[in-house]
Amino acid sequence: MKKVLFATDGSAPSEKAGRVVRSLLDARPDVEVVILYVTPIPPYPAETMVTEAVFRAEEEFARELEATSRSWFAGYEDRIRFRNLRGVPVRVICDLAEAEGVDLIVVGRRGRGALNHLLMGSVSQGVLDHAKVPVLVVP
Repeated sequence: MKKVLFATDGSAPSEKAGRVVRSLLDARPDVEVVILYVTPIPPYPAETMVTEAVFRAEEEFARELEATSRSWFAGYEDRIRFRNLRGVPVRVICDLAEAEGVDLIVVGRRGRGALNHLLMGSVSQGVLDHAKVPVLVVP
């Protein structure tokens, strides 16, 4: 295993998944990690109702999450990269995993909230269903 995609949304389950990723970095000196936060956009016409103010707030959240993620992986700065992309989380995670040629995707079991779950469905389940590489869902 050379490359891991860690999809995070900053939630407590994501932090727990981050600890698992950290243990992979500890155990495998050749592992590189791509940390991904997807700014969610619903996959139907409601996306046109998302205002620039919402995107600005999400961009600020992504910057804060990047700083937090970097603190989680202190000491491994040369082996991590942070990405923030917009879109349907399942699609973005699976597409990036393929484009990056990752060997494993790591996600937490639950995300940031009921509204996201209602709008987007279970991201972890969607990734399990659609990813072309192994997925580790951390409970």
